Amino acid sequence: QLPVGGFGTYEDLFTGYEAESGIKVDPDHVKYWEVFGSFWWAIGCLGMAEHYRSGPDQSVERPAIGRRTSECQVDCVNLLIPGPVDLLAPASALALDMPSQPELIQSVRDYLRDDAMQNLQGRSQFLARVAGNSLDMVLRELALGGQHQAMETQRLRRYYDATAPLGDLRARLSEDLRTGKVPLSDETIQQHLRATVVNQIAIDQPNYSGFKRALAGGSLDF
Repeated sequence: QLPVGGFGTYEDLFTGYEAESGIKVDPDHVKYWEVFGSFWWAIGCLGMAEHYRSGPDQSVERPAIGRRTSECQVDCVNLLIPGPVDLLAPASALALDMPSQPELIQSVRDYLRDDAMQNLQGRSQFLARVAGNSLDMVLRELALGGQHQAMETQRLRRYYDATAPLGDLRARLSEDLRTGKVPLSDETIQQHLRATVVNQIAIDQPNYSGFKRALAGGSLDF
């Protein structure tokens, strides 16, 4: 997919802008505002999740939007630290006589899509679609989430030579990146961030264009 609106290149955008405005485009400025815009939308998505948790809007749409913060994260990875990344493979499901968790969830998802949506209209139909998409996310998290968090924890414990829980390790890395104690140029951290973010978007939004770009190496040509 082309980087400018899905239909154009940066070269075409810059050429057209310069022809109309007479102002030379600085690609570094464009990159800065792309990163800023992605970060801004990530904060907005987290705000939607908070609306669900504490009010005033506790519709099924809010937590689904909250999970879209991973789209912003993968966009920032592609812009700032592109490179190769390995995807985790789903764990093998245990064969059970009784219906499994994934089967129960899938049955509800299929009911929403195949039955409920056919008998709903307007916003109710839209929310049923959102609910079905959220259940798809839950299914992917059941298949990949445990392994994903275990690998993230393992990488951070190895990096810090510590046995702290994942939440504490994430907070420590965030603070170290913020203060510059750990530079973003650290290749080990780049690999960790790519693996963490790209495998999370594989759970949240595997059809997102930024995910596909990340799998191709992530680099955007300015």
